[in-house]
Amino acid sequence: MPRRWRCGRFSPTRAPTGDFHAALDRELERARRHGGSLSVVLVDVEGLAQINRARGHVEGGHVLREVGRAVAGVCRACDLAARVGGDKLALVLRSR
Repeated sequence: MPRRWRCGRFSPTRAPTGDFHAALDRELERARRHGGSLSVVLVDVEGLAQINRARGHVEGGHVLREVGRAVAGVCRACDLAARVGGDKLALVLRSR
């Protein structure tokens, strides 16, 4: 079970959301305001199209959920993650 994200609207295991971009803008503004920094990590799940073709979209969905769970397992509570495309995840990592 993936852990809950600080910003509950986003999940690396769910369909893409446009709200992620608004949250990223807020985090960038927060970093500017406080003189901090942040990192943005884009994750592309290679081979997903081949899995979808060979085994179907249900199996591809399972793969995406497992990758999302793995990402959730290593992120901090203050990090933000979302699925931002068919086979893409994005992470926003705040500096301490």
